Amino acid sequence: MPSKSLIIHEYATHGTCAGLTPEQYYDAARALYDRVSLPPEFTDPEARRDLSPEGVEREFLAANPWLSADMIAVTCRREALLDIRVCFDRDLRPRKCGANEDQRRLCRAGTINVPAP
Repeated sequence: MPSKSLIIHEYATHGTCAGLTPEQYYDAARALYDRVSLPPEFTDPEARRDLSPEGVEREFLAANPWLSADMIAVTCRREALLDIRVCFDRDLRPRKCGANEDQRRLCRAGTINVPAP
């Protein structure tokens, strides 16, 4: 998480709602983060940087064969990658994303720029 204010916001919004202490919430967040593999292309500073949202999704699905397309959503702002959302249930098992992660709504760009690591 890139800033102190985002860290506080995430716990206040999601951790308290889940009934977790800050330690439990961030332990779960770290465990989930560690489960998702970054595609090699996303860690290589020399790799191509412009992909369609579907291309980003394909790369993540290839790197994480335990995921299915309905468990992931790519978000963008204008033509830049904002984040990649992987959905899990309260027991930290992967699950189908809900209506809030509707890919057509979250990134309408045809091509997005993926920043260098």
